Amino acid sequence: MTDFGNPGTSRHVTNGLQPRQVLHLLWAVPVAILLCLPAAVLAGISWCGISGCSGGGYGLDTSDAGLAVQACVFAAVVMGLPFALIPWLKPRTVRIVLALPIGAVWGLLMAVVTHGIFPWQIG
Repeated sequence: MTDFGNPGTSRHVTNGLQPRQVLHLLWAVPVAILLCLPAAVLAGISWCGISGCSGGGYGLDTSDAGLAVQACVFAAVVMGLPFALIPWLKPRTVRIVLALPIGAVWGLLMAVVTHGIFPWQIG
């Protein structure tokens, strides 16, 4: 019996880590971080105003705190997208399940850095 197939070029789908696709995270994650920088600046200014969270003698301005939360949520989504969209891990559902906590932790880190350790306690 003659084997006409070429077993060296079979195209089967493997589960697990995709080493060549992981390299795309090396450029996509820094791009996501750069896209999050304006949101961090906006969140930092919106939490407490230009005078800072101490109030600077003028009192604490929390009127734009909602905008700061939106900026942190935006940063969380932007950071989670590369981990969810780039096929660095098979199957897709595992990537999405991992991207959600990565994005959430990034958004919380953004809130902690721009406001303080407990950003939900304004005042």
